[in-house]
Amino acid sequence: MDEKKDLVSEKSEIGNAKYCSYVDGLYVYKDPQTSYEYAWDEQSKRWLPKASSGGPSGVQFDGQSYNYTDKDGTVYEWDQEKSAWFPKVNSLFFFIHSAFAVFLTQVGNQLINFCEINNN
Repeated sequence: MDEKKDLVSEKSEIGNAKYCSYVDGLYVYKDPQTSYEYAWDEQSKRWLPKASSGGPSGVQFDGQSYNYTDKDGTVYEWDQEKSAWFPKVNSLFFFIHSAFAVFLTQVGNQLINFCEINNN
């Protein structure tokens, strides 16, 4: 099958009346696979995450993107191009990741030294 044709048929479900409704003055699309709901934003001409049942609760807009925090405290950011939630990466994330990588490197080096000493 033609890859381009497959992409069009996947996206065509968005306009399918079977998955769309008009609720509280909004056009709402409910993804049949994830049950997340999206509301049509007339200004940006895009489907945006709807902060109600069927999708993540506590969705907030910070002026640039949509975010929500899960029950474990992980903050997710909405990627409009991929229409998916991804963990939000910030400077704290990089600091923790870098510190952990340095720690693992030091422990690994000590383990290698220990093994070399004990094998002689």
